[in-house]
Amino acid sequence: MEKNSMKIINCNGLFSIFLLFSYFYLGMAWAGGTLFSDDFEGDTVGQPASLWELAGGAPGKGAKVVKDPLDPNNKVIFVNSPKWVGDLPEGAWAPKDKSYLKWTDYTFEGDFMVDDPSKLFAFNYRAKDYDNMMHYNVRRWDKGIVGVYTRENAQWTGAVKEIQHPTKHKVWYTAQVDVKGHNHTFKIKEAKDKTDFAKIDPLIEEEIKDTKLDSGTIQVMCYGFADNIIVYVDFKDVEAKNKLTTTWAQIRRVN
Repeated sequence: MEKNSMKIINCNGLFSIFLLFSYFYLGMAWAGGTLFSDDFEGDTVGQPASLWELAGGAPGKGAKVVKDPLDPNNKVIFVNSPKWVGDLPEGAWAPKDKSYLKWTDYTFEGDFMVDDPSKLFAFNYRAKDYDNMMHYNVRRWDKGIVGVYTRENAQWTGAVKEIQHPTKHKVWYTAQVDVKGHNHTFKIKEAKDKTDFAKIDPLIEEEIKDTKLDSGTIQVMCYGFADNIIVYVDFKDVEAKNKLTTTWAQIRRVN
């Protein structure tokens, strides 16, 4: 009887260990959730954003944390590189963590606004460096041009797609880039719009195969204000709206 009891205990112990390792393995294999988030509330107004650095291009007047022009109680980043300098295109800023260069399939969301309708604002993604990246921009605001482009080996290789989509300056928008394999989906809504992106039709939806840009980090580029940056896989551990308050997301963004 005692021997049988010992066998049962040993089996239960081994089964528990098996379950523990299986859970750990599956957790590592499926790393869903928030990969990075920044709302700039922990930074100092007038100083560079602590998690970001110049990725390349003309630095212009740099990128600094400022008060939101529409809400002085809110901190945002102001990217101020509005023009080429010689052969150097406008500047772009990326998270400092180089491990993000390994990202492949993810969803990237961020708020953006310009106060000058003659300027261009861009989010870059799958950016290996400044000379190799996917580029998603909004310009000619009243006439409305939204486009997706590639930059490889320091050369702009043309528009993947451009569409007309009028927007306004001095209005906050939220953009979403969802990239899975060759499939790239782009959506925009006003930041005050609480409609879930899942219920919003894509502005651009393309299968992009003629590129080697299959992994990389995110960047903000050119001219304008940005806020509530969040990158995630499948689901968010934190909502970017109403400022980022979840400790888990704050931990994940620096690991």
